[in-house]
Amino acid sequence: MTPHLATIVLRLAALIFVVASCFPVGILAADAPAAPPAVTVSQPIQRELVERDEFTGQFAAKEYVEIRARVSGYLTEIHFEDGQIVKEGDLLFVIDPRPYEATLAAARAQLAQANAQVDLATQQLSRSAELRKKDFEPASNYDQRVSDLKVAAAATESAKAAIRSAELNVGFTRITAPLTGRISNHQVSVGNLVSGSDSAATPALTTIVSLDPIYFYFDMSEGDYLTYQRATAAGKLDEARDSSPVYVRLTDETEWPRRGLLNFIDNQVDRGAGTIRARYLRKLRFLRNAGTVRADPHRRLGALQRDPHSRRRRRHRSIPQSGDDRQG
Repeated sequence: MTPHLATIVLRLAALIFVVASCFPVGILAADAPAAPPAVTVSQPIQRELVERDEFTGQFAAKEYVEIRARVSGYLTEIHFEDGQIVKEGDLLFVIDPRPYEATLAAARAQLAQANAQVDLATQQLSRSAELRKKDFEPASNYDQRVSDLKVAAAATESAKAAIRSAELNVGFTRITAPLTGRISNHQVSVGNLVSGSDSAATPALTTIVSLDPIYFYFDMSEGDYLTYQRATAAGKLDEARDSSPVYVRLTDETEWPRRGLLNFIDNQVDRGAGTIRARYLRKLRFLRNAGTVRADPHRRLGALQRDPHSRRRRRHRSIPQSGDDRQG
């Protein structure tokens, strides 16, 4: 090799070394094939999911009574505080009974008078019968004595009926609670004239609502109703009209602490709204102390949920979030 050729080869080798030093090894290896990535492999899990439906409704008392006077008169006494708990038979109002007591006394006097007429008619009939046997008295007189006795007996029964009516009116002057529950405020004050009758148009003196058990009314759509009916027919859900369990919570609650029974579904769908009404029944456990009640959810809004343990389920297949890491 000539000195000139050796010099050229040496310079070419130096140039290759300089060029190679300007590029990192990683860049040069970028064109190499990458290693396969890690792949997560999980088997699908098949299980049953419970379907839940929520409805919004309102609590309502099982019993609701409007207290009305059945006799007229001046109100003389009020025996309750507005909003308190009253028991069945507690005295609420008193209407002046004196006019009705006078009517009762007059009816009793009429009964005594009618009894006296019966005694007289009986004695006269007995004498007339003796004379008639001896043919000393005409048959017409005897028939008249018989008629007089019957009239006197009828007057006695009429007097007894008048007494019963007067006694009822006297009793109606004392208005008592027909059920146990919470009473509203009084609409008439003492000293006012109260108009009483057996008509529903008579103004109410107050109202009483029962507290335990309590109803919860809600409306479900026609589609929901059909879904429940089909699920019931297929055996996936208990009969809805046969006390199906449900849960209720108030509007400010997140849990469902109140369990009750679905004991009523209406017999027709509302044509205007396309809904059907249902009712939930819950028995409450009040803590009573000295006649007070520490719980009263009457007429609070709430939401209702079907029983999460119901048999209305469907099969569902899902992939778990974690699994075995395997190299693909």
